[in-house]
Amino acid sequence: MSDVQTFLDRLAERNAQRGREPTWIAARRQAGAARFEALGFPTRRDEAWKYTDVRAIARATSPLPPTPNFPRPPPRH
Repeated sequence: MSDVQTFLDRLAERNAQRGREPTWIAARRQAGAARFEALGFPTRRDEAWKYTDVRAIARATSPLPPTPNFPRPPPRH
């Protein structure tokens, strides 16, 4: 399994644990995951990442931060 697929699998697991979150955040997450799936991890051939070694991020067992706990919105009157 590739590093990209492993990372996408971790994202999917995290999304399943999230439960309820604002829909606009869920949409952003889905768009970001789709873009990452298309592009993969940056390489040193990508100018903006030229001096950054992302192998540690790709191979980390848990590079994702803990899931935030979003408060429920106040009731509308």
